[in-house]
Amino acid sequence: MYTLSIVTSFLSVLALYAVADRVEFDKPDWMQWLDAHATVARLSAAILFGVSTFLLTVTMGLATGIFASLTLWMLLAGLMVLFAPFERISQFHLGLILLASIGIEVLLLTLQS
Repeated sequence: MYTLSIVTSFLSVLALYAVADRVEFDKPDWMQWLDAHATVARLSAAILFGVSTFLLTVTMGLATGIFASLTLWMLLAGLMVLFAPFERISQFHLGLILLASIGIEVLLLTLQS
């Protein structure tokens, strides 16, 4: 549950970062596609942020979930601004982080049972 909320928050920040006009660096092909389809990127970012907030409010409660969602979103936005201009974010890295986080969450769930 937490992994899904982190991933959806990250994808929403990534989509909004790709369409930002103030960002000037060599964007990969998938970021150029998001930049060309700005309406789709903004709409998907809003939906993904809503899903993340919903998951966190269901898991943690209303006030704590909203606070955690906003804090997570600010953290991810700061990391995006820090690392994206150095071209350190690739599709391979995103997939590797996703698989590692899902694996850790599944391992923790099996150890709890």
